[in-house]
Amino acid sequence: MALSNAIGLLAVLFFLGHGLIRIPRRLWHASDFKRQLRKLEARALATKENLQDADDELATLTRDVQALPYRTRHHPELQPYVDELLATAPVPSDDELLYPRRSSNPDQPRSSIDLHQLEQLNYQIREAISRRDRLTWEWRDLLENAWYWQDVQSNLAAGQGLGWRSSVEPPIRSVWRRKFCWWWRVHFCSLTLRFLSICCIILSFAVFWSEVTLAFTNADLSLVRPLIGLRLGAVETLTGALLIYLVLCTYSSFLKLRVLSYFHLVPGQHTDEKSLLFFAAYITRLTFPLGYNYVTLVDRALNTEFAKVMGTMNLVPLLGGYFNLYVPLSLSIICLFTIVKSNRSGHESRHDNNDGREMISQARRMEERENHARIRLYSSNISSWRQSRYASSFPVDSVGVPRREDRSGSPHDEIGHLSSPHSSKSPSPRASASNSWMRT
Repeated sequence: MALSNAIGLLAVLFFLGHGLIRIPRRLWHASDFKRQLRKLEARALATKENLQDADDELATLTRDVQALPYRTRHHPELQPYVDELLATAPVPSDDELLYPRRSSNPDQPRSSIDLHQLEQLNYQIREAISRRDRLTWEWRDLLENAWYWQDVQSNLAAGQGLGWRSSVEPPIRSVWRRKFCWWWRVHFCSLTLRFLSICCIILSFAVFWSEVTLAFTNADLSLVRPLIGLRLGAVETLTGALLIYLVLCTYSSFLKLRVLSYFHLVPGQHTDEKSLLFFAAYITRLTFPLGYNYVTLVDRALNTEFAKVMGTMNLVPLLGGYFNLYVPLSLSIICLFTIVKSNRSGHESRHDNNDGREMISQARRMEERENHARIRLYSSNISSWRQSRYASSFPVDSVGVPRREDRSGSPHDEIGHLSSPHSSKSPSPRASASNSWMRT
């Protein structure tokens, strides 16, 4: 128990030190839309190149899969596996059929194939499809974020006016909603993020000071321990908020971990099964050391129910009570390295990237053209529907005049009531004139 708690405490302090600096800094930088746009422009070129490489790799593997029926024509026992591969691989486009790329294995004879090679090809094409989908989502997410910050800049320059305007988002029809979106996205959102950043800075300092001063047993310098003397409701609220912040700092840094490109989390539901199981297992392993460290911050004597359930952890001399008190001093070193790394990355993101800006602008123009075409198609469909509905409601006679039936079943004209040709009464001169004018 003591050894597992020691290893978990080291991991918790490592991720906690990174999160105590990263979360307030990220919230503060998120309020600066110019900085966010520069970061996206710097990432655009590399993301687009990775997406193109993934498309090329998938097209090459698709060409190899399309050639399998010819290569396995003398091996009927492999036909079920070939059919499964053909169903998995995407359909090649017309350009790929006209201008085929080179094979993924140019040194391999085109006529040789076996079950082991089919297994390798199946693994490769599934990984290529997953990588292409993941990079496609990352590129689309980058474009949408960049367009959003561009819209914030343009709306800020245009003024409040008619409210929020965007050429790549669905139009907001309500005037009050447009004005609310303008005020929130242009002004109030940045102010809210800065306020949350200041609150997180205060919490980070309180946690950092309490962790570092655990080693001073002669004096009680913790900023967390005085919360125990408050009323019950205040104690539950403040200690719960502090615990949530500790969990957020630790797990947000842990979920950014990347283990040899095998275990990593990808947004947009593109994470594979082995990565989900890896992170879920280690989150549960970090829960108890994090809870033990939090209880130590609140009550150094460990007179809590959690400590009773976990048992005694100070029986081992090296990994006992002194280890839990003096190891948190390493949090200062971790925080210092995180600050230096963040400052270095901040200086790199200040440089302009013209290539990335041009790629984002070009993608925005394409999106605007697609939106205009979609709007024209929608308008034409609405017009056709209205015309068909009007034609079905008012039948047209042989000369093109809309007609409708009255209650007695006799035909009536839309402009004036005309008598039937078998009626004894002759039509009025005004009705006859209008009827002859319409017929001509």
